[in-house]
Amino acid sequence: MSENTVQSAASPERDAIHAPKLKTLHTIDVVLAAILVAAAIVLAGGLIQVNGQSESVHSRYNECANAASDLMIASDYLTNECRMFVLTGDRSYMDNYLEELLTTKRRDKAVATLSAEVGDESAATELVAALAESNELAMREFYAMKLVCEADGIEPIPESVAAAELSDTDEALSPSDKIVLAKEMVLGNQYQVMKKIIETDVDDCATELVKGLEESVFTLERETDRLLMSLLAIAFCLMALVLFTAISNYVLVTRPMKKHEADLRAERPLADVGCYEIRRVVYAYNELLRRVNERTTFLRHEAETDALTGVLNRGSYDKILAEVQGDCALVLIDIDHFKKVNDEYGHEVGDEVLKRVANAINSSFRSSDFVCRIGGDEFAAILPKATRENKDAIAAKLDHIADIVRTDVEGQPHVTVSFGIAFRSALGVNNLYHDADRALYASKNSGRARYTFSD
Repeated sequence: MSENTVQSAASPERDAIHAPKLKTLHTIDVVLAAILVAAAIVLAGGLIQVNGQSESVHSRYNECANAASDLMIASDYLTNECRMFVLTGDRSYMDNYLEELLTTKRRDKAVATLSAEVGDESAATELVAALAESNELAMREFYAMKLVCEADGIEPIPESVAAAELSDTDEALSPSDKIVLAKEMVLGNQYQVMKKIIETDVDDCATELVKGLEESVFTLERETDRLLMSLLAIAFCLMALVLFTAISNYVLVTRPMKKHEADLRAERPLADVGCYEIRRVVYAYNELLRRVNERTTFLRHEAETDALTGVLNRGSYDKILAEVQGDCALVLIDIDHFKKVNDEYGHEVGDEVLKRVANAINSSFRSSDFVCRIGGDEFAAILPKATRENKDAIAAKLDHIADIVRTDVEGQPHVTVSFGIAFRSALGVNNLYHDADRALYASKNSGRARYTFSD
């Protein structure tokens, strides 16, 4: 739920006052019945002008809607091409990115269209904020692409990418660390937050523009209906009022209720639309849903996560291993002589060692892999879609984990880890743990601090 929705739920009286009331609309219908006859002759001359204005507003409405859509499509395309370049090192993705940004310029064209329609201060502020965030995001993407270019030795580096100045610290990183940093810059939480801010600003700007155009469309349509009805006999006045009432009920009641029904089925916050009476209910429901979602999220996290290390717990491990389909690899990891660590250094130091090992494991595998703590000092990594052809890649990850763990840390004893790896066989999931556990024991019996692949 957005911050605006929460604020609305907290103060329904203040915000709902701007929504039309059905009682008020019905009163207006009665008054219009008396005014239409007197105004018929005066308003007849403006019918052609109103029709022309209506067509103009509809055209501007479509342009704004298309521009907002093009802006987000172009932004998502740039994000995808940048990410694919960082993940694969394929120069074609960077070239596609630069062609879109510097030649095709769909985003710039969409911004120009929206800028031409910006009339109120709030819409202009949102558009300026979106542009600023988008430019900042582009600089971040250039920075990440330059890291990849230097790490992979891609030459020549395009001028716009080369212009990104790496910090001394980042310049001194190893090629692999530069790749890791680049991935974090375009795949991490901060990048996602920046993207979300841009999307929100664009949506807010487009909403303000479309809202103004929709109000103009509605006003012109109502004016046209009134003009036509005024030119007809009194017999048609009642029909016109019935039509107006039907439209009002559809816009303020029927259509919002359909939207609310879809939101309810999807278990998401209700849209802030409809008449005054409906919005009062919306505010109360959204506040209740917000509280339920917060509680549900908290409980789910507590149930699935190991409290000490922050990785998945044994319950999550059992569930994932039972549900994973197709090719799969299971890596069991055990800290060598961990009982001795607890006995000689105490459980507090032992806990710190567990955290350090968990962090090393979690940071070394893919985001699509599942790292779990399944016992006191025993961890497991479930690797969906991994096969024996991936043994070398898995071995490299295990070497990386071992290097991190064996690095001495002040205040903590020197520790090593042993690994046992098994792949899904024709015997099925039930034997996967057994095979990995047997491989783990083979590593321990061979002197520990090593890994063994199960036959």
